Amino acid sequence: MAQMIGHGVYALSEAARYAGLPVGTVRSWFKPRSDHRGQGPLFRSDYGPIEDDYAISFLNLIEAYVARFFRKEGVKAPILRRAHEVLQTELDTVHPFAHSALRTDGKRIIRQKGDAELVDVISRQHFFGQMKLSRIAYSPTSRLAQSWAISDGVVIDPTLSFGKPVVERTGVTTFVLANQYKANRGDAALVARLFSIKDADVLNAVKFEAGLSRLPKAA
Repeated sequence: MAQMIGHGVYALSEAARYAGLPVGTVRSWFKPRSDHRGQGPLFRSDYGPIEDDYAISFLNLIEAYVARFFRKEGVKAPILRRAHEVLQTELDTVHPFAHSALRTDGKRIIRQKGDAELVDVISRQHFFGQMKLSRIAYSPTSRLAQSWAISDGVVIDPTLSFGKPVVERTGVTTFVLANQYKANRGDAALVARLFSIKDADVLNAVKFEAGLSRLPKAA
């Protein structure tokens, strides 16, 4: 447990819901197949398995979310895998998809070098147009993700509440606030007073948790 403190901890089903991915996809990205066929998992969890249970860290979660972003923009799975392998060496990290240098043009994964140079990770071609994620905050020293504004007024920070979603600037988990809102018959003002936060904070938490409840759960 000590190694998990400050690094976040998420079950694969939980990570899938935060990242907006099918649970089966997240499992295939982190767990080896039982028949050992295929190329193996795309990512390696920072935590060892306990029997057949897997948990992943905040940086693992961000990598899954970024991979989903790339796939949604049109990057093919083989490019995703090859780029991850190349970038582990180039960026000197086992979490290259959690690095601030990455961009995409919808087909390729592009690395920013210096202040302006953009280079295709695989072909080494130079680019000018690019898209990037805007909700992730990165460390100015390691340039790895340090928090994720997953929804309006809601942030995932591995140093707060084991990385569970919390209302921004309060540290109170969205799960607790949403349950209190329900228990108090939708009285956001009352819940806000109980936790010394704003009504809008309560409503942001409720909205976020409601969105999670509409996503498919693990089988």
